[in-house]
Amino acid sequence: MENSSFKKHKKPIAGKDVKDQKWAKGIRGHIAKAVKEYAISDDEGLMVAEPFANKMYLANASAIGVPVSVLTDFEESEFFTKPEIAKMFGVTTRTLQRYSHKKKLNPQHTEKFLQLAEVVYEGVRVFESKEKFDTWFNKPSYALGGVTPKSLLTTSYGVEMVLGELNAIEHGIFA
Repeated sequence: MENSSFKKHKKPIAGKDVKDQKWAKGIRGHIAKAVKEYAISDDEGLMVAEPFANKMYLANASAIGVPVSVLTDFEESEFFTKPEIAKMFGVTTRTLQRYSHKKKLNPQHTEKFLQLAEVVYEGVRVFESKEKFDTWFNKPSYALGGVTPKSLLTTSYGVEMVLGELNAIEHGIFA
């Protein structure tokens, strides 16, 4: 049964829905495993409708750790290079590569990964296309102090700022 705390988004996404992208399905499934009592079942197993709608779900999922395979799928989405992800995790690229031999990211890296995934998920949803979001994501923003949104993602405060700006754009509030 679907929990009432899930957000319902008004805008459909042009083309392939962000929820149907391989990395997003992996996140939805992983979070569902962490919060089984709130998950819904579909043809791919347990899923949550909107993976970033409930911060308690994210906290539970972070404590368990995300499978490395979900991170690999996310890298294939082409929003971040492996060196960029390593920088955002505060590790070397080699340390990130060593994760391929482990089954799950540690809780700290899982939390950071989920923050990055939330930005991409919300960005593609708000801009209604991967290409439009990618253009905005890599272009200096006046509202974000003249830096690119992507460059702010090394800290949780930066992630909050980028998500706040995406929310403002969604509601028609431009700086």
